Amino acid sequence: MSKMSDFYKKFKRFFHLTKFSSNNDSFNAINNGLLFNNQYNIPPEILPMILVNVDTKTLHKHCTLVCKQWNATIKEYVWKLKCEQELMRDDDYKNKLKLIKEKQYSYIVYQTISVFKNSFYKNLIKNPCGMNGLKYWVIDRNDENSFRIEDIQSFDNNICTINDEMKACKITRCFTSSFESSKIQIIDLFKETGLSQRFIDEYQPPIYISEWYGSRRDSELCFYELRAMLFDADYKEINRCNCNYTFEYEVEEGQGFFQKVQHVFKNYGKNVRYVYFCHMGVGLNTQFWDSFYGTKFTNANVQLLFPKDTSLDHVIDENLHELYHKYCTENCTSFDFDRDIKLVL
Repeated sequence: MSKMSDFYKKFKRFFHLTKFSSNNDSFNAINNGLLFNNQYNIPPEILPMILVNVDTKTLHKHCTLVCKQWNATIKEYVWKLKCEQELMRDDDYKNKLKLIKEKQYSYIVYQTISVFKNSFYKNLIKNPCGMNGLKYWVIDRNDENSFRIEDIQSFDNNICTINDEMKACKITRCFTSSFESSKIQIIDLFKETGLSQRFIDEYQPPIYISEWYGSRRDSELCFYELRAMLFDADYKEINRCNCNYTFEYEVEEGQGFFQKVQHVFKNYGKNVRYVYFCHMGVGLNTQFWDSFYGTKFTNANVQLLFPKDTSLDHVIDENLHELYHKYCTENCTSFDFDRDIKLVL
């Protein structure tokens, strides 16, 4: 016997789900799913309080199929209650509870957050700080000698200053480039989060990216570039300006400290499947030594936020965005990513 049949039998012990013996068909239709042990009628407002205590998986896969009454109740009341309940249970998500209570969402959003809670506010970049060497990263030109992993805890102020935020995040490693080096990672949003294309298309959860970058104090020339793009299911760049972000920075001589680059992709439109993340470092020391005096970068970060979360909108540099895209007309200025895609695949 199937699991679904077992489920129905289990619930028939408590709730009368077949046609009632009453001759009043209208009464039967209204109270279907509310009769306990075939004797006691449960007030409709009590049913959500019962169902919210059902585990998320059962609620998602089975309870909505019991009857129309349950399906409607779960959509209208239970998923929001369940979402709040799930967030309250996890200290990492309690601070998001206010957002959920303030915003008005479709039940699908509450349902998705409840079922796929850990897909949000989670770094989707693998090995962001080099704790596993260069694993998961694709090195441009396949030259693994282009990067070295360094222990930033060994840095003193004469090399590169580590700020308090990095210490609080317990960042202990960084990548350091040689003269000119870049590496790539492409994130599959479906595979890494479990979210559907329909959900991403319709509710547009913001995509947050960030990274720390810095240099040695004795680096005469140090250049950093971060390029993040949104691709469709065929690994094709989406030619919309809000799907294309580039940040370039030339570090001044003697600067010697880390800074943070941040951006949020919002209202990016349909068909987004992959996030392309590529960073490049260029460096030259004052003595022209042949060594790793290029840009340092660490804690590369790509996260999905809850839909309508505006808490990080302040990091969006509209002036930089407009400057970079000022020559775009109907389509965003594109680049040839075919070689990069072939490297990754």
